Amino acid sequence: MNRKFIGILAASAAFLGSAIFAAPAKATEQEVGVNITVQPTMFLRTFQTINLNITQGDLGGTDKDFNSTPVSDGTTLIDKTAPETLGSGNLRSVTKKVPEIFAVWGNTGTNATVNVTVAPGGDILRPVGSTGTGTTTRNVTMTALATNNTGPLNAETPLVGGADLTFAFGGTRVNAGRYEGGKLLVRAVANP
Repeated sequence: MNRKFIGILAASAAFLGSAIFAAPAKATEQEVGVNITVQPTMFLRTFQTINLNITQGDLGGTDKDFNSTPVSDGTTLIDKTAPETLGSGNLRSVTKKVPEIFAVWGNTGTNATVNVTVAPGGDILRPVGSTGTGTTTRNVTMTALATNNTGPLNAETPLVGGADLTFAFGGTRVNAGRYEGGKLLVRAVANP
């Protein structure tokens, strides 16, 4: 009986196989177009923090001079008037040039503009710890003006630029010490 069943199964498979291969095939084909759109991309790199030193030279001061009476006989009193920048001088602000703050890459091939501005609420630098002696501590106000901020975008060579940062000192004296809290906002925009 097993042989009969195997024989029937083999005959059925043979018939089915010949029916599949002997049947005429119906086929059609068509080409389908494929398009892609590569979206414009930009990559911005900046520093996390910029630490600047404002020197005595930045403040317009020198570190020495001669007494108003240049020769002493041993009893001549020295002039106790504070130097311009440390006493009642008229220096109200210092501008520090920071030539490289950002680098921007892109794939558009068009020009981009990078703006460096003071972030909302980031214009005030506040004194940290001790700032001088015998004077009232004051906040410092910062403004920014972007430099070298327009140029072509490509993926190989970045558009690199910076800003001129101006620090305005309140009052008539600049107190030594660390001031923190300033924030810049760097925004890159590709032209269409």
